[in-house]
Amino acid sequence: MEDEEKIDKSLYIYAIIAIMITALLFALMMRFAEQGNAFMVILIAVLIGVVAFGIARMLKHFYLKQL
Repeated sequence: MEDEEKIDKSLYIYAIIAIMITALLFALMMRFAEQGNAFMVILIAVLIGVVAFGIARMLKHFYLKQL
């Protein structure tokens, strides 16, 4: 039981950090969009996708670890 609680806590911490990074990237994307910098908007959109992919892999890892 202690291992499951430890996994749950670390999963929540990683998820919160990932959400904060995604929110920061989204805010930066909006700032660059206001400036009209299309290259940076596309680059940050790709970075948001990479973070989302990382979140999905992290969730898969933690759920498979519980099995």
